[in-house]
Amino acid sequence: MEVDSKVKKEVVAMEEQLGLAIAKRDIPVLEKMLADHYFDAFSDENALSRANTIARCKAGLLSFLTIEKELHLSPNVEGIVVEGLARFHPTQVDDRTPEEQWISVRRLWTKKDGRWLLLSQVRRREDDKSDKHK
Repeated sequence: MEVDSKVKKEVVAMEEQLGLAIAKRDIPVLEKMLADHYFDAFSDENALSRANTIARCKAGLLSFLTIEKELHLSPNVEGIVVEGLARFHPTQVDDRTPEEQWISVRRLWTKKDGRWLLLSQVRRREDDKSDKHK
């Protein structure tokens, strides 16, 4: 099933606003965009809560992962799923960790009271073949 073109424009605009809010450390905007029960999970590591995500943004430790490859939007029971591949630069690099990696990003947006809210973000390395988040 395809996403309606109007909805697609709205969600793509929200993705852009999210990226700007994170880059500018615009906490009031970020607080309005993240659902109360928002979480951010990376592979099998512990998930970050909404409060942790906002604190990381305040501290300048949060970066937005722009989906650059294989961008796909699809409807979901809870809203719209935005997924694809994003370029990731780890903060700590050693001889086993490449300076640049492509990771899978899956964000779930929902519309509530006329506003789009981000429910979750799930990130995983391309070499992590588990499909448990789909």
